[in-house]
Amino acid sequence: MTFKIKKSTFFLGLGIFLLWIEESLYHNIVTLSEWILPIMVLVGIFLLKEQIKNQKQKKCSISSSLTLSDLNQVISDAKEIINCIVEEDPSQNISNLKIQLQILENNPHLSSFSIGIVGKNNTGKTSLKKLLNQEKYADILEKDIFTSINLDVDVIIFLVNKDLTHSEWEKIKLLHQSYYPCLIVFNKQDQYNNEDRQVILEKIQQQVQSIIHPNNVTRINSAPEKIKNRQYNFDGSIREWIEEDPPNIMSLVHRIKIIEGQNKQQLFLAKNWRTATNIRQQAKIISNQIRYNKAIPIITKYELVAATIVSVNPISSLDFLATAAINTQMIIDLSNIYKQEFTFSQGKVAAITIGKIIVQLGIAELSIHAISSLLKSNMITYILGSLSQGISVAYLTHIVGLSLTEYFQEQGDMVVSCSKIDVTKFSQIINKIFTRTQQGESLQIFVKQTSSKIFTVPTMI
Repeated sequence: MTFKIKKSTFFLGLGIFLLWIEESLYHNIVTLSEWILPIMVLVGIFLLKEQIKNQKQKKCSISSSLTLSDLNQVISDAKEIINCIVEEDPSQNISNLKIQLQILENNPHLSSFSIGIVGKNNTGKTSLKKLLNQEKYADILEKDIFTSINLDVDVIIFLVNKDLTHSEWEKIKLLHQSYYPCLIVFNKQDQYNNEDRQVILEKIQQQVQSIIHPNNVTRINSAPEKIKNRQYNFDGSIREWIEEDPPNIMSLVHRIKIIEGQNKQQLFLAKNWRTATNIRQQAKIISNQIRYNKAIPIITKYELVAATIVSVNPISSLDFLATAAINTQMIIDLSNIYKQEFTFSQGKVAAITIGKIIVQLGIAELSIHAISSLLKSNMITYILGSLSQGISVAYLTHIVGLSLTEYFQEQGDMVVSCSKIDVTKFSQIINKIFTRTQQGESLQIFVKQTSSKIFTVPTMI
């Protein structure tokens, strides 16, 4: 913005200056022309020099907004989750996570420079690794693009041998989000003519320019194809020989050296941030499993309570059936497990909101129809219409309970408890859970198990 203001001021001053000249020399147009031309030339030269100067000063460095406070925050989050695990399940063995975190805190330094090479099959990963080994880069890992990329490296070399595909671009964006500095390398360029090589390179540079500097997109030839030559002599003999160009990766080596030399602080922060994030993620998985194991018996209990009550006292309205499936106390109990800690009034509001969601999405109606269809195969259970309602309400309770566990998981411990359910977010989750429970034999198994439970529960409940 400062540059634009200065530039505007410059041209405003220039305009005033020219007006003054015109006012002073209005009687002599020829003289005015002689003044304007040299001034315009001088201005053009000045602006050109400034542009060249700015381009030279512009660093082609890693684009990263990471700070030390960002790293410390992730470490703090990981500690808090680990402490929760110890509190909620002391028997859980997480000594490995504690050791990893301790090492990260006590030894926050950059280890030997390491490189990761990723790309699809036949992009030249192995041949490039051998050539980089010759350039004294020993710590190199290879990985296919379609596997989970979570490499403990400082720099990623992303190999392509043609235009960048959508799947490759999505992977590059994921790597960028994890603060991996990426070098996009167009390999096997000897398969194209000179004009096509340049077109492909420029196209890739344009595709990734929002997150990767054009200078970090380069082309190499790690394993040139052998060319078979044949010469026909005048005496009728034929001479054949194989011609092979030497590999050329110097442009890539140059970029690696620049990143290694100019961005040590960012490399340090990014690598340690990824390590801390990985520890936090592992701890979160364990924490979620512990809480899920506690949540399932609670959900099962309220499924049975709702099913038994409705079986004894049938409900005619779909809205009332949906409401019966959502127990306020179940919401409160689950929120406590996930440290959201809803009050009774908050749980009541949440129950009403969820009831409206499952009716509006058609989940209540679809569930009843699906379960009724399954029960038609058994005439005895089909005759008992109240049983159909009981199982339906239990199924809705089941879906709501599972959706709440996933919803609270995504909220996380660090999110301040909110009295309102996010309608959009919860709708997406419950739709996903409903679809999942309809697949395979999940629904049939649920109906069978719930039916047997209802018949064995005393009617006084």
